[in-house]
Amino acid sequence: MINKIIALSLLSSSVMASEYSGFRAGGGLAETDTNTGGLGLGIKAEGGYDLNRFIGFSLSLEGSAKRGNGSMWGSQSTTTFKIGSDIGYAIKITDTLTIKPYLDYGYVDYSQSYIGWWDVKSDLSGSYFGGGIRANIGDHFYIDLSHDDVGELPQGYLRQNSLTFGYKF
Repeated sequence: MINKIIALSLLSSSVMASEYSGFRAGGGLAETDTNTGGLGLGIKAEGGYDLNRFIGFSLSLEGSAKRGNGSMWGSQSTTTFKIGSDIGYAIKITDTLTIKPYLDYGYVDYSQSYIGWWDVKSDLSGSYFGGGIRANIGDHFYIDLSHDDVGELPQGYLRQNSLTFGYKF
């Protein structure tokens, strides 16, 4: 009896993986800010692979640029590279809609530069964590909304939010 239960669970997990697994690629908007102020709205490009309904992997590049205002002459730009994984569960709402709330964790390499009356550069490498929600629409399209806590900079604690639209292969 135990062998039948194990065989059935292995079979169902392989079926579940085959119906949900696959590569995805997308792009969208990314916002980087600290507790002392926003660092700009920019763009994001990402790629990933969903192993099954529970686990996914991702790789992303985010960048933003911001021109100074009256008290800050010059411009600043940010670049973020992330590689990580997410864990959650993709809930099938209808035949064409799946929602996956998830937690993510991974490695981040962040760079920020300000060019103006003086030049300032801040770099940060290490781990990040966060969460989000991904909606798969139909067989191939997805929308992902995420928030990540990146780490501490001299300007304050760094956070990133993003909205991504993509295609699932």
